[in-house]
Amino acid sequence: MHWTFYFMYALASLLGIGILWHLLSLWLVRHRSRPAEGDELPGVSVIVAAHNELLNLRELLPLLLAQDYPLLEVIVVDDRSWDDSYEYLYYLQAEHPQLRVVRVEQTPEHITHKKFAITMGVKAARYDIVLLTDADCRPVSKQWVRYMVAPFIRKAKRQFVLGASLYEQRSGFLNALIRYETLYTLWQYATAALLGMPYMGVGRNLAYRRSFFLKNKGFGPHQRLVSGDDDLLVNRLATAKNTALCLHADAITISKPKQRWRDWWRQKRRHLSVGKYYKLQDRALLALLFLSHVSFYVALVWVVMHMRGVASFGILQLIALEVVLLLVLHPLCLFLLAKKLRSSLPILWLPFLDLSYLLYISVIGLWALLTKVEKWN
Repeated sequence: MHWTFYFMYALASLLGIGILWHLLSLWLVRHRSRPAEGDELPGVSVIVAAHNELLNLRELLPLLLAQDYPLLEVIVVDDRSWDDSYEYLYYLQAEHPQLRVVRVEQTPEHITHKKFAITMGVKAARYDIVLLTDADCRPVSKQWVRYMVAPFIRKAKRQFVLGASLYEQRSGFLNALIRYETLYTLWQYATAALLGMPYMGVGRNLAYRRSFFLKNKGFGPHQRLVSGDDDLLVNRLATAKNTALCLHADAITISKPKQRWRDWWRQKRRHLSVGKYYKLQDRALLALLFLSHVSFYVALVWVVMHMRGVASFGILQLIALEVVLLLVLHPLCLFLLAKKLRSSLPILWLPFLDLSYLLYISVIGLWALLTKVEKWN
């Protein structure tokens, strides 16, 4: 048979996988998260690792200390800061007994800075449920802790709760791309978690049990890697039975986005550099989804080039139908997820953002695999 026959069937198969994934992801809209309620709620330790984050801590800590939760402590790990963070935390701690400060002045050689800071925070925690966020994040409501802790209460075997974290909306194409990429990543890992295949979470909004973390030797074999304090931990230890998803507009955190292309490039290089350490089945899944995504544009060009053949019944007609379905399903799935989280999606920019995302994931992903990345300050 001619090579085009095999090419078109491969294309149709990849498009079919993409359509199936989109249809399954529509379950995200129906996913319901409820806040924890009752008189005897478990204690929760919120942990923030901060390196020279004085300005951010001034904004974040009042929001954390004002959370509507009866048994809560906030632990800030001051990681080698020289910007007066410790002085601010010292005096604030005197006013708020639920605030605790752990100071790290030196990091051992066997572990990277942020992983060590988080580990010290987890070890210092009084409660078994720890909830992590970053200094530049902001919980959107006073119910954030209640929502994130609820899955632990409903099932005692729960070890991980994967939350959602988005970025502030600002002007400019870079901001639009950052928000699109973040929503797209959430869409992928949230769908996988619902299907019983949790492969990552984000440290800007992630909860797990202290006992489980310590029993499994914390960050384990990945403690020397610069990144991976969130996704590699989840990838190594999360399963369908011990992991839950929390998707609610009052349970998200909002982060400050990078404002310069260079800073964003460095951040994404660091994040993507750990992908090669994912489990084989997770790398295979992500590779398959990436190929399906690329196949959409290949098929779109192929159909346009062979418009005359679309009128007749056959494989080309099937490919054309799949392209049309994905043209509808892709923006629909992302729009519904954004709406669920009371976020926005720049619909008019969507085609260009999607193409830019594919280019970025290809270029930065390859760059991250072939080069070393810088340390966390």
